[in-house]
Amino acid sequence: MMAAAFDAAPAGWVLSGSLDGWGDPLIPRFEHVIFLTAPMEVRLSRLRARERLRYGAAIDAGGPLHDHHREFLNYAAGYDSGEFVGPLTGRHRLRHEAWLSRLPCPVTRLDGKRAVEVLVGAVLAKTA
Repeated sequence: MMAAAFDAAPAGWVLSGSLDGWGDPLIPRFEHVIFLTAPMEVRLSRLRARERLRYGAAIDAGGPLHDHHREFLNYAAGYDSGEFVGPLTGRHRLRHEAWLSRLPCPVTRLDGKRAVEVLVGAVLAKTA
């Protein structure tokens, strides 16, 4: 379905997220990859804020999503080291770096601490 959607996008397309593994058949279609990173403290702060907006008090102690929320934050905290606490495992920095090293297209690395306008400008400068 994704290949058909890309074929139907004459002006090009942007795909966001981790494609490591499941998205490998799409690699020949890549023209450029942007790898956006941020320090763990920044990522966790953003995740906490996003989860609070999405789930409200349900993530508080005693709430129905509290345990899942804590597991998710522990998982996210292990991204850089690949060392996970709890039942969740999977994506981590070393795995993504290995995937990026095999790509046949340019890879631009951006610092997610920077302002959105700066990041957009950097992407446009690299891909225009």
